[in-house]
Amino acid sequence: EQRTYIRYIYKNLRTGVDIDVGSALYASDKLKLLPEFLKEITEFYHSDGFTVDFSVKETLDKINTYVKEKTHGKIDQAVDGLESDTLMFLLAYIYFKGKWDMPFNPSRTHQSRFHVDAETTVPVQMMHQYESLKVYYDVELTSKVLCLDYNDSFSMFLAVPDIHRPVKTIKDLEMAISRQHIEKWRTAVRKRNTDIYVPKLSLKTSYFLKDILKGMGMADMFTDKADFTGISEERMLISKALHKASLDLDEKGTTAAAVTTVDFRLLSYSPLKTLHFDRPFMIFITDQKNDNILFFGKVVNPEEKQ
Repeated sequence: EQRTYIRYIYKNLRTGVDIDVGSALYASDKLKLLPEFLKEITEFYHSDGFTVDFSVKETLDKINTYVKEKTHGKIDQAVDGLESDTLMFLLAYIYFKGKWDMPFNPSRTHQSRFHVDAETTVPVQMMHQYESLKVYYDVELTSKVLCLDYNDSFSMFLAVPDIHRPVKTIKDLEMAISRQHIEKWRTAVRKRNTDIYVPKLSLKTSYFLKDILKGMGMADMFTDKADFTGISEERMLISKALHKASLDLDEKGTTAAAVTTVDFRLLSYSPLKTLHFDRPFMIFITDQKNDNILFFGKVVNPEEKQ
């Protein structure tokens, strides 16, 4: 299934959307990688494999150049440093650039304030649009949802907690939201004339995946219990796994990372005539046709570029 979807991304997504998703595996030149492994990750997963010397600065430069090229210059410093005894380095990246099906009018963009919290506001360039737009109110999450399409395959969902409801913050939303909610939104959104205000964004994020992968039950790969006999005849483990993502959102578009019993409905008092994304909210870029989430994150402070 994963192989099929990767082929789909690389062969069929050229309709107003550019996307580049992949990974690279760097292995120490002290390890002997199996040729079959390098062939397989390239052929089936469009992933690259490299043998390098982690003790020299040139390797650091090569990794950063690789990421810069793959992300079209959006991430130019993927790695700050490498340990000389590193055995393997796994790097994942995503680049997404999509033009809005219904672009914002730049003449309507204006200076505004973003409410980071009850005490803090920061200046933002706020985009504005009044159109027949796809919106919904998630009763269970007490959050307002906006769907902006790129084309018939890709969309961005923005969800902001309803400040008029008790005990709902971005943290509450982040903890409560699930894939099932987003799947429901895809069919639940309805078009209605709505004023929307969305800030222009230029954000980057970086984090190591070790703890995340351990939490997903893949802890052994980081210990002496690791079994990579399909990669090399020598015993080894993964020492680092790093993920970086970049997101730009403007008037033209975006450059970027089951059965449910939840009850959703539109509220009768029409809370969605105006949607302000002027406080922390969540973003999801989805592939509608293949039921995949390509990128998700939260915006807490637009002024913080990292």
